[in-house]
Amino acid sequence: MNRKAGNHITAIRLCAVLLLVSLTLPVGADSGQQAVDRIGQIMSARYPPGEPGAALLVARDDEVVFRGAFGLASMELGVPVTPEMVFGLASITKLFTALGAMMLVEEGALELDDEVVEFLPELEKTKGVTIAHLLSHTSGMTGPVSEIPGYPADNFHRAITSRELIESYAPYELKFQPGTQFQYSNEGVATLARIIEIVSGQTWEEFLQERIFRPVGMTSTHYAGHDRIIPMSVTGYTEHEEEWKRARYTSFTRGFGMGALFSNVDDLYAWYEALLSGRLVSTETLAAMLTPYPLTGGGHSRHGLGFVVTFANGHKLVGHGGSHIGWSTFLMFVPDEKIFITVLTNSSSDNGRARRDALDILRVLLAPPRTGSGPDPRP
Repeated sequence: MNRKAGNHITAIRLCAVLLLVSLTLPVGADSGQQAVDRIGQIMSARYPPGEPGAALLVARDDEVVFRGAFGLASMELGVPVTPEMVFGLASITKLFTALGAMMLVEEGALELDDEVVEFLPELEKTKGVTIAHLLSHTSGMTGPVSEIPGYPADNFHRAITSRELIESYAPYELKFQPGTQFQYSNEGVATLARIIEIVSGQTWEEFLQERIFRPVGMTSTHYAGHDRIIPMSVTGYTEHEEEWKRARYTSFTRGFGMGALFSNVDDLYAWYEALLSGRLVSTETLAAMLTPYPLTGGGHSRHGLGFVVTFANGHKLVGHGGSHIGWSTFLMFVPDEKIFITVLTNSSSDNGRARRDALDILRVLLAPPRTGSGPDPRP
């Protein structure tokens, strides 16, 4: 295999300041009681007591600013959400697969320039796709979920092995030359998870448990495949014609590597602290993961090596969202302000709701303190 990871990481870091997004954030900061009250007002208005709810944790400067829960974990039983409860992470799962791959890169067991076909010859149509392309969503890989109308509804209830999952998208041609465009690819991340299995000699779940979850103390984080009972997990709901319904059953084997983990806000915060302290990967590797990946024809991917990376008003915003039947989730942090926010919800009536919540909370934290007793406008 070609050993070029160090040079590749250095090249990516040179491009850190070039990607901009149009998110307006106010200037200033207030993380005192005023911010706590405002966060509570935002969330309680959006997650009333009789509807599906949310758990969230907000931290700044290594201190928890807000940890709370709103709404119901079970509409049938009338049980409210508590912060300890466990939610489906949906695509936040991808961050853990990316981190696992970068651990193997650091060890020299895997290289960013290694091609997929070296590990999975059956994916012969991915010639030219590298580990870096999988991580940055620049592979051009696609599959039946995107290409066949109705495929999720017809198939997501059926369990599948990781090998069968790979086989399901092996016949599909690349959408573009690898490295030239950004296009979000679930297939690319599932491929990355399967390569972790091949290189490590462990299942994807075993690798994450041994290398990430147990060392960090993430005792409430689990792979939900194989009809597993997840302790303290809430029920997922969807809304149809203004009526709440239980989310349609999904076999989370379908989310292998890309959307099958369940966790809670405390575990995610513990992971964030371990990640930024250098306990999981080096400072250099983390910097590469948090840097927009350069496209070969100019410009950048919306991802670094695993993380979504955007910039607003001089702040780098990194993280990942998740959306699946019954779940809307979001995790983000702002390195220069040492801010961490995660919102986990058990409903998918609005797939972007957790992201909206997190960004509105961020605006509260970065806003200058208000004075006076006038009305408190909603963001």
